Amino acid sequence: MESSHRRIVREMEDKHRAEREQLRLDKEQALAEETRATLAALDAMRKAHESEVRREVDKFKAEFLSRGAHSDLAQLSGRHQQEMEEIKREILSLSEKYSVKCVESAALEERLATATAQLAQAHSHIMQLDARNKQLRAHLISEANEMKNAEASTLSQLIEDTSPTKSSRTSPLLEAARPARAPKIQYAKTESTRNLQLSPVQN
Repeated sequence: MESSHRRIVREMEDKHRAEREQLRLDKEQALAEETRATLAALDAMRKAHESEVRREVDKFKAEFLSRGAHSDLAQLSGRHQQEMEEIKREILSLSEKYSVKCVESAALEERLATATAQLAQAHSHIMQLDARNKQLRAHLISEANEMKNAEASTLSQLIEDTSPTKSSRTSPLLEAARPARAPKIQYAKTESTRNLQLSPVQN
């Protein structure tokens, strides 16, 4: 039973370590992938924006120099502002996705901590049961030995009291055991006496 308990605890610990390691790897991989994707998207957006700004500036300069009209300047400025708003919305969307991943990672850490606490509690419970089992077994062995010694002592006293050379006075030990074992003791005395009486004939 002790080896079985140890095996169960060892299996639970190995399984828990494997699950915890897998969760950690999954979390790190997910965060790394999300970070790489976010950085790549931001870098691509930055480069696209810089390129677009350069094109718009060049276009603005060319149009301004060629036309010199204030209405064209307002139109170009409005278009640029609209593009900047679209880029801002895309950046906010990516930031929200990254925040969701962070929240999921925190929830994963919480589940991992809960599983660790449950495993520790189960291990403690198994150890308590194992200790209690050892105490009960030791107690049963002790009681069995005491009963065995008491029975051996009573039987020895019984044989001594039923000996033909012994006086017919009953010993205190036999008197104490008689209320609980009177029928068995009387039967044993009768059988012992009969065997002693028959022994010369058999010899």
